[in-house]
Amino acid sequence: MTNGSSSGAFGWLGNVNNLLTTFGAIVAAIAATFSAINKAAIERVDSKVKDLTFREQKEKLSATFADVFLKTVLPDPQIKENPKHVQALLSILNIIAQASASGTGDSDAKARAIMPMHLALLMGQPGGLAAMDVDYRYVDDWVALALADDSHTIRVTAIQALTGICQKALRAGRLDVVSKGVEAVNELLALIPEDQATVRAPAVAARSQLASFITKQHQLLDAAQLPDGDRRTAENVKSEVRAALGEAQAVAQATKSTLQATYAKLEDSTKPADVKQAATVKSNIAQIDAALKTAAQVTVEKAVETAKVNTPNAPTGTDPIQSAISRIIPDLASENADKRHKARSDLALFGQSAVKLLLQEVEKRAQKNSEPDYRTRLGVALALQSMRQPVVLDTWDAYWVVSLIRSNDDNTRDATAEFLMNLESDASVRNCFDALEALFYELSESPGGTDGKTVVNIATIVGSWARNITPDTDSRDPGKPFPAFALEIAKRWQQILRQSKAKADWTETLRTLDSLIERASKSPSVPTVKALVSPP
Repeated sequence: MTNGSSSGAFGWLGNVNNLLTTFGAIVAAIAATFSAINKAAIERVDSKVKDLTFREQKEKLSATFADVFLKTVLPDPQIKENPKHVQALLSILNIIAQASASGTGDSDAKARAIMPMHLALLMGQPGGLAAMDVDYRYVDDWVALALADDSHTIRVTAIQALTGICQKALRAGRLDVVSKGVEAVNELLALIPEDQATVRAPAVAARSQLASFITKQHQLLDAAQLPDGDRRTAENVKSEVRAALGEAQAVAQATKSTLQATYAKLEDSTKPADVKQAATVKSNIAQIDAALKTAAQVTVEKAVETAKVNTPNAPTGTDPIQSAISRIIPDLASENADKRHKARSDLALFGQSAVKLLLQEVEKRAQKNSEPDYRTRLGVALALQSMRQPVVLDTWDAYWVVSLIRSNDDNTRDATAEFLMNLESDASVRNCFDALEALFYELSESPGGTDGKTVVNIATIVGSWARNITPDTDSRDPGKPFPAFALEIAKRWQQILRQSKAKADWTETLRTLDSLIERASKSPSVPTVKALVSPP
């Protein structure tokens, strides 16, 4: 019994022990669980503290990033006085607002990257803008800003930056970037009204330079490729790029002509606003003229290169430039307007080299008045008008240039007159003056129709020379400066028309002469003119 009892006791104790052991294990497990829960809670709190600290740090970094611009960049007087100062400030404050509103204290990386580009765009820094977007990652973003903005000046900055980016991308073989850039250039330029030539001029010049670069470096465009995944055909894209800039030089030539006309209206004014604008216009003309000089050089180089490839067995002594010009001239009479316009622009780029061949074409069509004759004469006049000066004309050249003044087409006469008024060569001016003088005396008895309009053109040309030609230019009279000589002749013509039996029919011409003589008399180029001519 006792043994049984002991055995039972031990069994109970063992059961109790087992129970206690199990309970202890449960308690330990519960304790361990609570410990884990407490630890997790502690870790979460610790993590939160750390997150808050890190957030503060990142938020502070964003604020510091913006602070650099707020305290260092924006206070600059040039930026502070810029109309876009507020827009720049908002761009910077956006960085701070993003960091403050974000749950992590982050500001958007793209926003931080674009902000200095945005500032460069607002402040007219195309070089800085192009340099910052080194891998073309943000082109779409800042182009979108320029398209959306109401400032044409910002669009000009974007165009200038894009032309630099396109050249760099072409060297890198990035056809996708070149295509995108050229398309954006055209889209931005289209938003700047054509009648705002002084605003458009820097963009037009930059576009002209880009077109020249792509023409000159055509091997780079030929070798450029699209990235993997771009489903377009590379050859089609290359053709689109060339076509998109096909009339860049013609646009530059037309813009230059518009600016020259604007400058002529401003140059005699003494009003401060006009003087300032005249200086801007003169700078614009210089920009475009430099671009057209590059275009002319590229045109000649291309003609020589093409001749070597297409006619390797050409006879010795064959001039590739003259051959190229001869191939283009027939396009002046084309029924296709685009082909005519391109021919005029290309011939203008050949400059002096094209003069003889163009005037030979005028001579061949003398006394002929078919539609092709009209188109050719107009094309010659417009090509001459767009040529860069100086253009040298001998007596034969002068005769046939002046013959275009007799055209029954207003556009042909006006383009020729514009070309003659802008002559810079002393010899050309003297030779053309003799031809104009002879024509004046021939037509001064015929005030009606085309003859009367021609006399108005002649008077305008000579009156402009009296005002604009420098006094160190000799006239045909020994010792007499050309401006004084031209003014003397203009006054003589004034008297002839006033005494004419058809005086009443010369009202417009006399009004033109009166205005030009008055302006020329005030010019410093003719200080002694009153001693040369007695009042009429």
